[in-house]
Amino acid sequence: MDSVKNADLKIKTFGGTDILYRDKSILYEKQLTPRLRSLLQYFIINRNKWCMPATIIDELWRDSDFVDEKKVLRTYVYRLRSVLAKDNEPKKDFSGQINILSSNGNYQMSVTDDVEIDTDIFQRLTDYATSLHTYREILNMADMLRNVYTGHFMSDSSDDNIIGRLQNNYLSIYCVVMRDILTKLTYLEQYDDVINICEAFFQTEDLDDTINCIYIKTLIEKGRTNDASRHYNFVAKKLREVLQVEPSSEMSLLYKNIRISDGEDTLEGALTSLNTNHIKSIVEAIVLEKMEAKGSGYSILKLEILNKSNKKTVENANELLKSVMVSSLRRRDVYAVLDEHTAVAILHEANENSYELIKNRVSEAFYKIYPKKDEKILVNISPAVNIT
Repeated sequence: MDSVKNADLKIKTFGGTDILYRDKSILYEKQLTPRLRSLLQYFIINRNKWCMPATIIDELWRDSDFVDEKKVLRTYVYRLRSVLAKDNEPKKDFSGQINILSSNGNYQMSVTDDVEIDTDIFQRLTDYATSLHTYREILNMADMLRNVYTGHFMSDSSDDNIIGRLQNNYLSIYCVVMRDILTKLTYLEQYDDVINICEAFFQTEDLDDTINCIYIKTLIEKGRTNDASRHYNFVAKKLREVLQVEPSSEMSLLYKNIRISDGEDTLEGALTSLNTNHIKSIVEAIVLEKMEAKGSGYSILKLEILNKSNKKTVENANELLKSVMVSSLRRRDVYAVLDEHTAVAILHEANENSYELIKNRVSEAFYKIYPKKDEKILVNISPAVNIT
């Protein structure tokens, strides 16, 4: 997609406000005072629209103590015109492309079509991104978006009223599109790309729950459980310090699964820390995710310990069932021990061709741990409950 013009003159808003000529700022260092910068930002947001002085003053300097507010506004407009016409680094007149017009006391920033504005590029890219499906297209889109969204919208502004709403809007759009890109790359099993894109994303925004969960899952998939654990602890600490909230139930469960697989925690510990609503939300999220991914599904495995005399139970059966499940199931499979002789497992994307192999693996794990001849196990897999 050819969405980026090779323009000499550009207006930059992501990661800070600037006007660039051939990718270099036209502004002198410290040329813009905070009020002059806020006026420039206001005009960029409302470019090609006529703005009344009273509205500008009310939205930007409502609490100011100016004696003559309109005179102050005229002074700031004059300074901006000087920057665009002559008082700039390359000593060029840009007023033919970007200019502050006035009519009947009102003002308008006029911007010609040959000026590249990063928010316009961002909008075109995000509108097009969801239609991509091939690996190369998706990867290229991630690169283009990252090159445009270099930081939060007008992050150098102190205006939480106007700028804050726009920042949240652009960030929300960016996160949604990046989640879609990462989900598609995960489905294509391009795990290294997923990790690289997540790490680049975190340089700008590191508290998006969905993308953090995707990153942790991918690290686990690659066998990098130590990195996954460290990342969880980093995010959890920052959530508590910055937002005063705890990690989501899905992220917490991922961390618990890491600890269980590393032998640092128990299944009971993982479950007792989650209430019914947490578990319900996790299940709903997993089901939704898997229903959206074409070709994915689950099968149910049931494992029963049987005694030939059918009168007594196996000693430490719960621990035995857990050991069998941990040693014989794959990383994406999950299990639960129901009672003293029964466990169930959810098999991720298993198919009928692999059922016998799975049964044999579970049986071998059981008899290796518990070789007594008077006990046997029954392993059943039910394909009828696949979620597709």
